[in-house]
Amino acid sequence: MNPETVKATVTSLFAAMQARDFDTWLTYFADDVKNYNPVGTPPLQGHEAMKRVFQNTVGGFTDWKLTSESMFVAGNEAAVKYTATGKLKNGKLVVIDGISVYEVNDAGKVQTVRAYWHPAEVAAQMKK
Repeated sequence: MNPETVKATVTSLFAAMQARDFDTWLTYFADDVKNYNPVGTPPLQGHEAMKRVFQNTVGGFTDWKLTSESMFVAGNEAAVKYTATGKLKNGKLVVIDGISVYEVNDAGKVQTVRAYWHPAEVAAQMKK
């Protein structure tokens, strides 16, 4: 796998999520994508599951910003350190720091996502 293809796929995926462009975002995933979000939980699988991920992540915020702070590509995988900030409909600000690892298949689609973040910290921010 060409590292530039991996980088371009993941960069475009992040741009589509930042723009709240679900249809474009979904095109970067394989039909049978597995998403461990967060790692340690059973994987979400397929496009229908990814639709729920998008709705739960982006759809719950009135204001949304996703910043890719750094990306490291090795073979067919990219690890991305990111920060997402969003304002809930009730005005609460939520900040999510994490690292996601994306495995890109030979067709240039994300096959597997492993997301590392702290659900308890995010939940606590939502309750404040």
